[in-house]
Amino acid sequence: MKVAFPTSIPTIPKVDISSTYVGFDCLLKCPGFVEALNTKANQGATIMHIGSKITGYAYPEKLNTVVSVAGNHWGNYELNGNRRGAIVVAECPDEDGTWYRKYEDVCSNSDISVIAIAMPILTGGSHVSSPFDNILRITYIKALVDAGKFCTDKVHWLYGVSNPAELGMYHQLFTSFVASRFELAICSTCFLYSIFGIPFSMSTGITERLPEIHDTRFGDLGMHPWITYMLNREQIRQFFLNVDTVQEFASGVLADKYVSRVFDMLEEGVV
Repeated sequence: MKVAFPTSIPTIPKVDISSTYVGFDCLLKCPGFVEALNTKANQGATIMHIGSKITGYAYPEKLNTVVSVAGNHWGNYELNGNRRGAIVVAECPDEDGTWYRKYEDVCSNSDISVIAIAMPILTGGSHVSSPFDNILRITYIKALVDAGKFCTDKVHWLYGVSNPAELGMYHQLFTSFVASRFELAICSTCFLYSIFGIPFSMSTGITERLPEIHDTRFGDLGMHPWITYMLNREQIRQFFLNVDTVQEFASGVLADKYVSRVFDMLEEGVV
């Protein structure tokens, strides 16, 4: 699993921590944002876009994937052969079997090749109160696999990662084949927590949520208020350290306290 790390405009040219960069509809109007992404595209980076307003890109044909927001799977754009994706919000598995219908609709749509699974809290716009709140997405995906509903024909993204320790769980819970279907995680948390100088923990990921961080906001993962923010030297150092931690989780390294909590909740049937 690769990880994309949205950052501020001044930070984009200073860091080379990923070959994948992410654009958002609401940020394209911010002076300098699309120019920075265009520069990365010209340097060979892969650009993913969340939304449908791609006219600001100098070379829209260089967009690898355009993922729709709010159920609009096509948008008002021509993709010229690039991939289409759709966001599906994780739901609490219920007994009447309706919880996977939206996911199943996307699976059956031949125009969609990428399924981005978002945490439920993303639709509300408020910050997550606990470092374990994103466990619902894990239980949702596990329920899809257990019910035989998981779509192995399409790649999956994790849209918004409020606790990067989540990333290690996919190697732990699923077969190598299922885990390989998770192509990308989009994690703004590295940048946002580094602004406050907060390091990630190898045992819990994020130890305590900050009310100033809105990295679960649906449209921009909390980036808009900070899009022009310039990290100082120490903040950039912390950013690189946090990125290293997240990439370790994405490679399958487990956060022991987080894993213990996940399994406790799975055994208790708490979702």
